[in-house]
Formats: sequence, structure tokens, C-alpha cells
Amino acid sequence: MIPIGDVIIVRQHKDEDHNKWSVIVPNLSEKNRLSGEVVYAGEKAQSKPGDTVVFNQWAYSKLEKDGDKLLIMKETNVGIILKQIQND
Repeated sequence: MIPIGDVIIVRQHKDEDHNKWSVIVPNLSEKNRLSGEVVYAGEKAQSKPGDTVVFNQWAYSKLEKDGDKLLIMKETNVGIILKQIQND
């Protein structure tokens, strides 16, 4: 699966995973803020697979692939990207 442009596909975190982030994002209220892991990213996206993104609950469409429930959204709907740190 290859998203086009700045589109990303995200696996939403469960509530307990989401609550471990204490990031304040302007224009995203606490109750409307969600987070998830990028699974696929378009060639123009700044986020990459493995990154965590924080986004608004109305910023996505639902997608199902092989029983896996995913969210598809334009990266412009993401409030913050938490980059995955790779240890070499």
C-alpha cells in the first residue's frame, strides 16, 4: 500500500497508549486529541513508518486491510510528529 503525496496511514493507539503522551498541542483539545503509529507514508510526508503522530479525532477516514483497522489522513491534519529514535 503506497499513499500518495502527504497522505499517511496510521494505526491508532489504544487509550492507555495515548494517555502516556503529555504533549500540549494548540487547537487540539484533550478530549479530541488522538495518537497513533504511522504504518505507511506518502513520498511527500515528513513522518515515516514507526513515527507517532498526534491528530484531531475528525481528521481521518477509516480503512480496513486484512482485518487491520487503520486511519487514513492528510499529514496537514497532524498536530505533531514524535520521531522514532533509531539506536545504531
